[in-house]
Amino acid sequence: MKVDIDELAAALEDQNAEISRYLDKETGEVVLVFDDFGLSDSENVDQEARNNPDRYVFIEPMDSSTGYRIMEDFVLELPDGPAKELLERALAWKKPFSNFKNALRELPELKEAWFKHHDARMRAEALEWLADHDIVADDPSGGKA
Repeated sequence: MKVDIDELAAALEDQNAEISRYLDKETGEVVLVFDDFGLSDSENVDQEARNNPDRYVFIEPMDSSTGYRIMEDFVLELPDGPAKELLERALAWKKPFSNFKNALRELPELKEAWFKHHDARMRAEALEWLADHDIVADDPSGGKA
């Protein structure tokens, strides 16, 4: 089975409470179910997923502490200096996620490094999720998951 690890990572990170996410173990597809939009197709998929737990695995979004830890680890890897201090302050303030994002706007030289770090960590989260659910899959972007 092929699983798009980046798509699974995005599903793990998505905190939208109006969307349920499942991994279809037959196709490797991440299936989205829109909970409150009254879409009949969505309701049918949700019912099928609930009635067929051997085929569909519910994807519980990761908690915000994991996302915070990913940002925190990135900051810890930075050399001492003004950029690191700014990002440390952003994480210490109320609303650390939006503050971190805003601080990165002031540090365009770190944006690429942040996205590389973030994407690698999210891929690792997705691979861990697959292992936790005893799912062996091929990742179309390269290798076994």
